[in-house]
Amino acid sequence: MERAGAPVRQQRGGVALSKLSEAERQARRTRIIEAALRCFARDGFHRTSMADIIRESGLSAGAIYHYFPGKEEMIDAIAADRHAREAALNTGALADPDPLHALRRLVHDYGGWLADPDERMRRRVGVQVWAEALRSDKVHDFVLRGADAGREAIAELLERARRQGRLVSGADPAALARMFVALFQGFVLQLAWDERVDLAGYLREVERLLDLVIRPAADDTDAPTDTDTDTDTDTDTDTGEHAEAGNNNGNGSNGNGNGNGNG
Repeated sequence: MERAGAPVRQQRGGVALSKLSEAERQARRTRIIEAALRCFARDGFHRTSMADIIRESGLSAGAIYHYFPGKEEMIDAIAADRHAREAALNTGALADPDPLHALRRLVHDYGGWLADPDERMRRRVGVQVWAEALRSDKVHDFVLRGADAGREAIAELLERARRQGRLVSGADPAALARMFVALFQGFVLQLAWDERVDLAGYLREVERLLDLVIRPAADDTDAPTDTDTDTDTDTDTDTGEHAEAGNNNGNGSNGNGNGNGNG
């Protein structure tokens, strides 16, 4: 029997909360979120009830409601977890001094996620969250913050390329960043509709686009060679290693090379 005046320990799922370690609390929270993800991916956000999530998790109703008062709080937690993972990728890319390498890294890392069946399930739920953002101001603001963080990171990398004189002439880093984000969001939507879409082909063409808008650094040994691209050979005449070839073709004035400069 508890002594008079002693604090009463709340029971959740048959276990006193005070007896759970922080690691156990986090594990239980993750278990609930994963159960909610499976339910949302299978039945949709609005058709899923709290009872469905309780059943899927195998925990008691008290355990679920201790962590999440309702489904919207679960959506917030799902989005927050994904944004935290994306922020780590963005931070890693921004630490790379070469913007082309950094953007290729983002393509590779995000593409690796999409190859994971569990991540595809999360993205399927993410599409539903996008739709929910049209109804809920709270979800809208949260989704927008996450999307803006990724777009701003890409814009910063493109701006670095511009300052280094490597961005294609006349390109707007902010507009290009929005375009690349749209390419990713659009592919995620296609993947939610049809899991047979060619992920490898998509990633390959996104990298090809990057190579078209950002020139490699002079010492980039991983840069595509002339045989790997369809670029006009006249653009090679503004590098010393191709000057002799330019002279043999009657381009010794090097006028065409300047036409492909940074502007």
